[in-house]
Amino acid sequence: MQRSQWISVFTGIVAVILGLGYLILVQVLDWRGGEMLPAPVDLSRNLPNGLETVVAAASNLLGLVL
Repeated sequence: MQRSQWISVFTGIVAVILGLGYLILVQVLDWRGGEMLPAPVDLSRNLPNGLETVVAAASNLLGLVL
């Protein structure tokens, strides 16, 4: 076999190994359990609390008193 054929075989083997590794990783993460919840659709309920948290963290970081 020529060098280019060896390179293509090698890259094919690497691709298969990466694909199998990804599938194994997904299975392991799935076996950990936990409820699969969808992302929140309406963030307007959480926005004021989130903004207060961000402002408080920024003021603590900068040493400011608001």
